[in-house]
Amino acid sequence: MRGGTLHLVPADEVADYCAALSTLRFWEKGSWQRGHAVTAGEISAIIDAVPGVLGGPPLTREELVEAVVAATGQPHLTRALTSGWRALLKPLSRLGELCHGPPREGRVTFTTPRTWLPGWAGTLPPPALRPKVSRQAGWISPVVVHEGRIAGVWEVRDGTISLDLATPVPQGPLDDAVARMRDLLP
Repeated sequence: MRGGTLHLVPADEVADYCAALSTLRFWEKGSWQRGHAVTAGEISAIIDAVPGVLGGPPLTREELVEAVVAATGQPHLTRALTSGWRALLKPLSRLGELCHGPPREGRVTFTTPRTWLPGWAGTLPPPALRPKVSRQAGWISPVVVHEGRIAGVWEVRDGTISLDLATPVPQGPLDDAVARMRDLLP
């Protein structure tokens, strides 16, 4: 897919596309951040704020910008969020946190796919786990999967399996899985 181009895909395939596209994290590059006049911390704050502000009815571009600025407490982001092609919204669409909603009085609106697409499961991993799962230099951490979704990550430290869970996993099955992994360790 050519970057920055609008593509029409079946609703039941959007999560797969988002999962694939979210691995190309262009917004983490210093050159992209400088080109759009934002810091890594600011783009992270925007990415963290949008799912919460889109929890209700769809918002127009202006309403979305106002809500993100209020949620981040960073009014200077207004200029970056409203300039040009709204480039700061693109990472959110790739992450599966933002999509077009129904037009309102001829104006574009945005919503989150989980409220707009029936059966939306979202992208794996979830936002809180993304930096822990997909790390620098292409390193992918081993994951804990529960009910088809990434619930956390794990690693071996000094011969011990260490878990970092973002969502609850039933203790019995988790203990069984850890025991199986422990048997495979040297």
